[in-house]
Amino acid sequence: MQLTDAQTLAVFQGAAKVINDEIKTGRPDNLRGRVDAELLAHYEESGTDRIRISINGKAIATLTITMTEEREIREVAIENYREFIKWLTETDDGIDLLWTFICSREVTPLLKCIEDVLLVDGIIPDGCVVRTHKEPSRVKGTVLRGCKPQDIADALGDALPDVIASAIALPEGK
Repeated sequence: MQLTDAQTLAVFQGAAKVINDEIKTGRPDNLRGRVDAELLAHYEESGTDRIRISINGKAIATLTITMTEEREIREVAIENYREFIKWLTETDDGIDLLWTFICSREVTPLLKCIEDVLLVDGIIPDGCVVRTHKEPSRVKGTVLRGCKPQDIADALGDALPDVIASAIALPEGK
């Protein structure tokens, strides 16, 4: 069957919709979600953070877990409310902070306002302490690298048309 360019475009667009639905990240019920869950299970069991994907002995892709960076968190805590309220109402820095808090267009908790405004200048209000703790690195997600069309075509060989046809066939109920 010979298709016009417009017909080919429509076929490609339909195939893209089916394929994109299956490879979208953040969905546990699709193909990507199931493969990601498998890798995460391996990571929790053995520390394996990547899988190399091969077809017929030819490497075509690598799925790797991505991690956040360890970071230091600074938080303000009020230890003495009397001292803090006195500082807030009787010092220029405190009154400025109070005005910043009141005039803010967004609803920001007062302690967050202290962190955003005063800690930048090194000001720690009376009655407050700054606590720091480390947030350890954690799993952020996965990234799939490789998947070059020619590598996949070479690896699949004559099976390419059948594999593509089965990939874009609609699952039952969709």
